[in-house]
Amino acid sequence: GNTNAAGITPSSGWNMTGKFSINSNAKFNAGAYSYIVGTDIESDGTLNGGTSTFTMTSVTGSLTGSSNTVFNHFTIGAAAIVTANSDFNIAGNYTNNGSYDGTLGNLIMTGSVNATIGGTPVSTALSQLIIAKTGGATVTMAVSMIDVFILYIQSGTLFTSTFGITQDVSGGFMIIDDGATLKLGGTNSLPAFSGYGLDANSNVDYAGGNQSIANAAVYGNLLFTAAGNKTAILSFTTLGNFTITAGTFTSSITVTHYIGGNWLMTGGTFTNTNISIQLNGTANQTISSTGAFRNLIINKTSGLASLASNITVSNILTLTAGKISVMGYDLTVPTAGTIAGITSSKYVIAEGAGSLIMQVASNGSKTFPVGTTANYVPATIALTAGSTTDNFRVRVQNYVVSKGTSGNVLTHFAVNNTWFITEEITGGSDATVTLQWPAVLELLGFTGIQARVSQSSGSFYQFGPPSPAAGANPYTSNKPNVTTFFAFAVLNNMVVLDVSWLKLTGENKSGDNHINWEVANERPNNNYVVEYAANGSNFSAIGNVTGKGSFASSNAYKFIHKNVTGAVSYYRIKQIDADGSYTYSPIIKITGSAVQINDISIVPNPVVTNTSLVFRTSEAAKISLSIIDAAGKKMSEQQVNVQSGTNTIPLDFSSFSAGIYFVHLVDENNTKQVIKVLKR
Repeated sequence: GNTNAAGITPSSGWNMTGKFSINSNAKFNAGAYSYIVGTDIESDGTLNGGTSTFTMTSVTGSLTGSSNTVFNHFTIGAAAIVTANSDFNIAGNYTNNGSYDGTLGNLIMTGSVNATIGGTPVSTALSQLIIAKTGGATVTMAVSMIDVFILYIQSGTLFTSTFGITQDVSGGFMIIDDGATLKLGGTNSLPAFSGYGLDANSNVDYAGGNQSIANAAVYGNLLFTAAGNKTAILSFTTLGNFTITAGTFTSSITVTHYIGGNWLMTGGTFTNTNISIQLNGTANQTISSTGAFRNLIINKTSGLASLASNITVSNILTLTAGKISVMGYDLTVPTAGTIAGITSSKYVIAEGAGSLIMQVASNGSKTFPVGTTANYVPATIALTAGSTTDNFRVRVQNYVVSKGTSGNVLTHFAVNNTWFITEEITGGSDATVTLQWPAVLELLGFTGIQARVSQSSGSFYQFGPPSPAAGANPYTSNKPNVTTFFAFAVLNNMVVLDVSWLKLTGENKSGDNHINWEVANERPNNNYVVEYAANGSNFSAIGNVTGKGSFASSNAYKFIHKNVTGAVSYYRIKQIDADGSYTYSPIIKITGSAVQINDISIVPNPVVTNTSLVFRTSEAAKISLSIIDAAGKKMSEQQVNVQSGTNTIPLDFSSFSAGIYFVHLVDENNTKQVIKVLKR
């Protein structure tokens, strides 16, 4: 018996024919040695197992251990019979080569190193087993476990490998705490127990080969992480996440599985033929899937289902309760697919970068049940008989800007929503687009009787024909003969949109500059001021043009600046609204008639040090002057303002080597003239 409170640390192993005991105030440091105990082990004090091995050999041995008793490796010898009278801790391997009765005590696998449960019998009886590993350590089974009354995985991982777990004939319980893992290898399914307590964040990992999901336990997190078929032969429920990274998930029956956490599929195969998936968690849930769903059911009385990847639902997307948000991803419901259960409180939220994608058949019609977080605003696309069957993408935003994707946010005379609709195959469509909205989205001044479904290609809205709102909250309005698609809005023709500059051009004709522009979204009382600058920056007004103020899709205007003398002229148009606000057009440049440069000479030529370039010009201009040597190297360059008539420009050749040089003159119209010079 050990009664030394200061602790005993042997220098070698012990072979004891009798009992090994540690009193309550004593400590035993086992080190790295082996200890053979012929009868009982009773430890009321502290046992530090180190890296040692304890072996019990008695056919009537008993084991009693305090909470401070921690064996490293523990072995029951061949033909030995050991009864646990209390809980005891093993940090290393547990090996049963004899017989074990754990009715009164839990075997607790503890510590932070990997360990095994093994032995020479085909199966080992373990009435009560607790896995309490830390640091991510794993306990691996090297034999099957039978007669298990309580299997409690508190922390760490229990890996079955290819071996099975069988409950006691009187029944049994399996408990897995949050963060702990049961890893099933081989062909193992979840072991059958009379009762389960799998926490919402516990983990059951099907990590073997071909495996069946074959009992009705409510899982926490369920994972498929290894190759092979993972076949559900009944319905299962998860409180936490369902994860597929490998293997083939399939079912032998028509079944619905209930997922309380996230659907996370990053690998493997989902054979969905017989399978419906229902998301029914009470918190927010996400869907990330590399495999398509056949039937997907959203049944959420609280929280939101959201996409975390592009997904496809090939048969039926059913909204039993709650909404599904596409976020920045695409939700595709292909040709044969449908969306069921739609109401003003159950629909697809498509207000991010992602879209709802559905196919519309030639001479067919389909409603896209989309909305923002707050409002249901579906769009219906109906194709004529001569149209091409096509896939359409629809998303929305909860405001309208004057150009479709940019410009001022509208605050009056509009429905406060934008529908973005695009087609997969450009062209070939002749559609009627019908938009629906609730009264709460009608901005100040909007009247349904003056509703027009209007389109923008991204630069301006083009009013559609009058389409008075139908219905009684929600309302609808439509536009026929739609052949191109992008941004759609419901507007009144009183709405104030930014004038869109469709075209601004200019040319010189016989000394006059002709400026032409075309605009869209023009409102009554628009006025245009033409501004001119010789240098491209200091603009001043040179004329006014009164706007036509009509609701036509575009209006064209013209102004003539007469008797222009400069070689280059710059123009911009200032558009002034009735309230005094204004915007500017882009700036254009008009080049006048070409400057005439004549009678060019170099005096003297050849040159020794300095010479002069002499020439005549037809008008004042800016000339670029450069000297290039025979090898093409630019020796000097300058910009010279010249006057009408004779001009003399001094040239300095004093630093140049003797040889041939070329003087280049380039006017404002890029007309070049070259003169050869000989330097002595």
